[in-house]
Amino acid sequence: MASGSFDLITPRAHLGTAPTAKEEVTVQWAARTVSVRLRDYDFRTRQRSRTLPDPVVSDRVVASVAKELLTELRQRRQVPARLVGVTLSQLTHQDSVDQLSLFGAPTLESDRDRALARAVDQVREKFGRGALGRGD
Repeated sequence: MASGSFDLITPRAHLGTAPTAKEEVTVQWAARTVSVRLRDYDFRTRQRSRTLPDPVVSDRVVASVAKELLTELRQRRQVPARLVGVTLSQLTHQDSVDQLSLFGAPTLESDRDRALARAVDQVREKFGRGALGRGD
């Protein structure tokens, strides 16, 4: 992959986050840290992580944070890449996610995002993993 083909990496990273979010963040779990690992053509591995103020369950937030982290990595060293991975960590029970902030600080994830994530999980559980996908 040429160093100028960042646009070719982004869709693959974006598509890769949805299954990760589905596999690790189900209706019962939420993630607080998103990490992106990038392996360059010369096998040098670089990683960036971001711990969010609140745990999240939606693919939209995970994909957005992962894209920002990937952009940071690609800007620091613009060489061809051979691997991009997204990892979620600091998993917590979703019951703790619904707690409101004491000072009403804005959150990355809305109630609509959480409801959408639950609905997508229910459809995939009933009809299979390929029943729904992201539209571009």
